[in-house]
Amino acid sequence: MNSGIPQGPFLTRQKVLRKDKKFMTVNDFRVGEEVEIYGKRIFLTDCDEYTRQFYNNIGVDQGQPLDTPTDNFQEKTLNKFIPKPDSMMKDFLEHQLGGGRVPSQKQFLENDRKVLRFFCESGIPYIIHYYLADDSVEVREVKSPNSGRDPFPLLMKRQKLPKKFNLNQPG
Repeated sequence: MNSGIPQGPFLTRQKVLRKDKKFMTVNDFRVGEEVEIYGKRIFLTDCDEYTRQFYNNIGVDQGQPLDTPTDNFQEKTLNKFIPKPDSMMKDFLEHQLGGGRVPSQKQFLENDRKVLRFFCESGIPYIIHYYLADDSVEVREVKSPNSGRDPFPLLMKRQKLPKKFNLNQPG
């Protein structure tokens, strides 16, 4: 947008004249003091460590750092909520374009066909299989001959278990 205010570089790398028609020197810049350059007053609030060492070497003491005053614009923009990008949408779009990352691929390749097997009992003996490749669980009933039970001993098919689950029952 054109606001009508002349813009561009305020100052280029050059020698700058003071009001008394002499060039500015290193001694004109001190923390806590005001410098006037081409009619603009600039208040120096702090300097970096290299600059402090330089001034200490020439015997000029720089003052303590001062708080930089914030203007109303900075206060409003710094406190404004900035939404974070939707990572699910980004992953979806990357996969649509043929790229993307598969976080479980490394886990799958390292742990393929590796299964943890737990024996447990709750009146009836069960076997719990924990598949390391995809963190899924399967619960099987131990089949014994002539037990009178169903010939299909799968109590829970292989699936991922939620960390929190709700039965949606009162109490």
